[in-house]
Amino acid sequence: MRSAFIASTWGDRRLFGLSQAGFVNNLNDALAWGVFPLFFASQGLSLARVGLLAAMYPLVWGGLQMGTGWLSDVAGRKPLIVGGMLLQAMAVSLVGLFDSFSGWLAAVSLLGAGTAMVYPVLLAAIGDAVHPSARATVLGVYRFWRDAGAMAGALAAGVASSAVVAPGTAVRIMTGAPVPSGADAMVMVEDTVAAGDVAAGDVVAGDRVRVMRSAATGDHVRPAGGDIAAGAVVLLRGDRLGPVHLGLLASVGVAVPVVSKRPVVAVLSTGDEIQPPDTAALRPGMIRDANRPMLVGLLAELGVEVRDLGIVPDDSRLLRSTLEEAAASCDAVVTSGGVSMGEHDLVKEVLAGLGRVEFWQVAMQPAKPFAFGFLGDTPLFGLPGNPVSSMVAFEQFVRPGLLAAMGATRLFRPRIEAALAEPVSTSPEKAVFLRVAFVGPGVVRSAGGQASNVLSALAAADAFAVIPVGVGAVAVGDRVVVELFRADESRTLAEATDD
Repeated sequence: MRSAFIASTWGDRRLFGLSQAGFVNNLNDALAWGVFPLFFASQGLSLARVGLLAAMYPLVWGGLQMGTGWLSDVAGRKPLIVGGMLLQAMAVSLVGLFDSFSGWLAAVSLLGAGTAMVYPVLLAAIGDAVHPSARATVLGVYRFWRDAGAMAGALAAGVASSAVVAPGTAVRIMTGAPVPSGADAMVMVEDTVAAGDVAAGDVVAGDRVRVMRSAATGDHVRPAGGDIAAGAVVLLRGDRLGPVHLGLLASVGVAVPVVSKRPVVAVLSTGDEIQPPDTAALRPGMIRDANRPMLVGLLAELGVEVRDLGIVPDDSRLLRSTLEEAAASCDAVVTSGGVSMGEHDLVKEVLAGLGRVEFWQVAMQPAKPFAFGFLGDTPLFGLPGNPVSSMVAFEQFVRPGLLAAMGATRLFRPRIEAALAEPVSTSPEKAVFLRVAFVGPGVVRSAGGQASNVLSALAAADAFAVIPVGVGAVAVGDRVVVELFRADESRTLAEATDD
């Protein structure tokens, strides 16, 4: 779509208190709605005829302006404008044939001569700022487009420029390039139309563009310091670094941050009944090792270096030598099984012989038979043999302990409150960790069987509903503390102690 009037943002130069385009438009409007109707009325035309001519003038004027405007877009020369105006004036005056030959002749003389004299003067006064491609709409009240002015150049990302964007000019700028001096807003290229047949994305210096959407100061401009202000703290000591944190540090010039050493953690399963996971046919009384793959995955997720020591049978001498080797080469040892009250539960016994047991058994369900101690200076976490108990103990003790050893400050998973969708009965002598799933905003229910061997319910769970010591029953709708074991840690040791 081409428009008829010269657009109204050609620059800062002004004529008679008006912008250059405004002056031309006002003159054009005055001729259309004032001088010409008076002239035709003086020729003896009826008021109805004068009204018809006045209405037809801008329509015929605009139609021819489209054609001559296209030519002037291509040639870019002022004579085409002058010629176009002469043709427009003559064509408009042809409507005088409806009344008399003398009226037509007088109109041609007046309009042709007037246009030939006025427009060259205006063009000389306005200069090169007036470009033929700068137009608005056929009728002035429908000026949808705004001419941004002549293109002063282009800026690519990574290129600084000393160019100044003066009023009535624009600079083509690529995403990420520094904003040139004088510019206070950006308009996306898809919201612009270039003059002539030039694509909006291919404009070069000297071309003109129309802006089809209004822009406010600051549009699409990222202020300096908008992400991180000077002197602001980027990250705190003890923050765990993920991919986003590495990108953030890189953005401020820290390519190789100083971090804590990743601990080496040995993991092993114990028990004569434990068989490798890929065992096709189990002998009676045998079970596949579910704990070790689960613990290896949990440790890897934590970011430690895992040393898988496999399955150790119920042999005290073999277990002792395995633990001695692990303590000498690793920063921590994690075992599963062998910490309960059975005759063949050897981990606690061997730990006591090689080092010391700090504590054994915890008032919690599941994971009551949990042992912690040291093999020399190397900590050992003795997890229960039941898989759910092993995972719960890992979450409550192993993960926070290893995070603390790595220098983290946030050690514990976030906790929120939620309502239970079903009644539960628990042992009031223990802190109970129910495996629950969300069934609505702030509402949880059991994820399945709560026995310590039921891994399927743990896999389906979103969180632990923590029922504290002293509470034996929870009614429907009662609110309980829910620990989100799939979320990143958010609580410090002090916050967890308060809980």
